[in-house]
Amino acid sequence: MPKSEPVFRRAAVASRQILVDVEVGVALARRDLAADFRGTRLGLLWPLLTPLAYTALFVGLKPMLSGPHEHPDPLTYALKIFIGFSLWQAWFSALRNQMDTLRRNRLLVSRADLRPAALLASGYIACTIRLLFPLAVSVIAILASGDGELLGLIQFLGVALIVPLNGSAIGLILQPFATLYQDIGKTLQSISLALVASAGVFFTFPDSLPVWTGWLLAMNPLGPLVDVARSAALNVDPYFSWAALIWLMLTPIIIFFQLSISKRVLPIVLERLGS
Repeated sequence: MPKSEPVFRRAAVASRQILVDVEVGVALARRDLAADFRGTRLGLLWPLLTPLAYTALFVGLKPMLSGPHEHPDPLTYALKIFIGFSLWQAWFSALRNQMDTLRRNRLLVSRADLRPAALLASGYIACTIRLLFPLAVSVIAILASGDGELLGLIQFLGVALIVPLNGSAIGLILQPFATLYQDIGKTLQSISLALVASAGVFFTFPDSLPVWTGWLLAMNPLGPLVDVARSAALNVDPYFSWAALIWLMLTPIIIFFQLSISKRVLPIVLERLGS
């Protein structure tokens, strides 16, 4: 029994630290959201406008691009575009947030007032809050169309909430390099269109794709996650079920590993920054 006491004590300390990190993350997320929407009248409705604009654009262009026969139901096609772009927006925002967060908060981090886990929580919470309005609109539209089922909607929401977490995980990998070399962020911005295209944000992958093409596309984590979330929402079979499962399992593993090595990596990065 005495041997087990340190284990419980360490677990209690770790649990308290997680709660502290989440609390600090919430405070930082509130600060970032307030800064983003300060002076705007629409506030959190802004993340809804871009997906709506792209949806309207692609629905209008669809007959000219490939003919109306592929998607006889305009609402179904509009939902595919809206859900895909909303998830892309959340994923890419979370990715960039983690890449840039050390530069924005380096003074607090250098004084040991802020842990990497709190920065992770802050970015994820802010991006998830921005995603809530598009998700609510998606669910309402799916229910109105009559295509959705309760289990599918639950799965859709579950995967959708993991999408920004996956973006945060990829951002954690790139964070030390992006902090020291701003070219990393510029390169990512320049290839964002390729990421959108390979993720199938504006289209669905046909079953006739060669196997090797599917494997290549699955290397972009957003593609399988968008595919599974969208398929669950619209009650259709996904193309990437196996790849999505792999990325869902890899996401917490990546986060745990990156946070565990941050104690060794962070001082080196801060020293290189001149903090």
